Amino acid sequence: MSFQAPSGTGRALGLIFFLALAPPAPHAADGDITEYALDNGLEIYVIERRAVPLAAVQVWYRTGCLNERPGIRGLSHLFEHMMFRGSEHFGSEEHFRKVYGAGGTNNAYTAPDVTVYVQVVPRDAVDMVAEMEADRMARLVLDEAILETEVEVVKEEYRVNYENNPMNRLMLQLQREYFGEHPYSYGIGFMKDLDTVSVETCREYYEARYAPNNAALIVAGDVVPEEIRVIAERRFGPIPPSERVAPDPPPPPESPPPRIVGKEDLPVPITGVAYRLPAAGETDIPALELIARVLGNRLERRLTRESSLCVHATTETYFLRQASLVGFIGAHLPNVSQKKVRAAIDAEIARFLAEPLSEEEFERARNGMLLDETARRATVEGIAEGVGDALFVAGDLARYSDRSKTLEALTPETLVETARRHLIDRNRTEIRIEPRNPSLFLKIAGWFMTTFHIGGAG
Repeated sequence: MSFQAPSGTGRALGLIFFLALAPPAPHAADGDITEYALDNGLEIYVIERRAVPLAAVQVWYRTGCLNERPGIRGLSHLFEHMMFRGSEHFGSEEHFRKVYGAGGTNNAYTAPDVTVYVQVVPRDAVDMVAEMEADRMARLVLDEAILETEVEVVKEEYRVNYENNPMNRLMLQLQREYFGEHPYSYGIGFMKDLDTVSVETCREYYEARYAPNNAALIVAGDVVPEEIRVIAERRFGPIPPSERVAPDPPPPPESPPPRIVGKEDLPVPITGVAYRLPAAGETDIPALELIARVLGNRLERRLTRESSLCVHATTETYFLRQASLVGFIGAHLPNVSQKKVRAAIDAEIARFLAEPLSEEEFERARNGMLLDETARRATVEGIAEGVGDALFVAGDLARYSDRSKTLEALTPETLVETARRHLIDRNRTEIRIEPRNPSLFLKIAGWFMTTFHIGGAG
């Protein structure tokens, strides 16, 4: 969900720029994480970062498509929108207006395991944000008019992002076939479910999922942990816990489908392989992230720049609470056989499994991941999101606090050993997608390339 700032953005940005230049308050505990829990079950995490007088205030809910059942598929994303339409003490979209008026920014997003509401504000606006977040956690306004409006907004997003985007639609199709009947297959949900959802169904979902004992308040920035605890106690403490919070469903089957074959409105064929990986909290995940990075770089170079087998190559990774996967995918002209593309992918994977990568390649890839982590932690928003991901997806705060140490402990040999455990036939799915209406122009181009032996034709 993304909103543009109203008029006065320049004034707000100017305030943030001015605050960024202010000298930081000295504090010995910069970077420390302080944990609290309220009696109603709300978890509180405070990360001190005194570089600028700003704070990221985020509320994480353990709810996403993982927690949806047939008939309400897509309700998590719908609620991400409805949470901005007003609560007992704040009007529709007043949350945005007040945050922007204070010189801050806010947004929200839905992922398979979580729904997250994010704000970055000057440190003296933290209490205001907490008050609004608590009000919509406990007293959201739900009525027919709001429901009808937001259903149409979500459906329009679906049309723009999926119906009118063949590649996104393909990824959604692959997700649904890959996870089968498990809720992870729902993704953004089914629009037909939203056509029939009622206010009462929304209220039941809200009372079961938007509760303090199913959420965490994460604050990162120029703040004092004890002051945040007092604010949280005052704003969120009176909210009663819900007795209707249900546990997550069972994980998906360990063995993925052996192949996914189909047709889509794409200009070129798609060929690839995917591997089922462990849940995000498992100890092999950091090594598997690095493996995906190295193999992705190799395949992009081999499939496009060196051989011209593919016009595009990409690596897709999903690290989720109950299961993860990595997919290596190439888009190629019709004259290039899918068997040839898959053979090239398999050869690169086999080479990785057979021999450790060089120290130079290993260091380049690992340094890239360390750089990404450093960049993420350079902002208060990135710090808060890193803590939230560790807690709500990986299920272990150490995944954030020990991230750099874990990456630095990896070796080329570790990567090969880890890959040999997981990049195996039992975890493998072959992907073959043909264009539903092949382009005559691309057919001619393919014929031309085959005839004159250009690139990887054949």
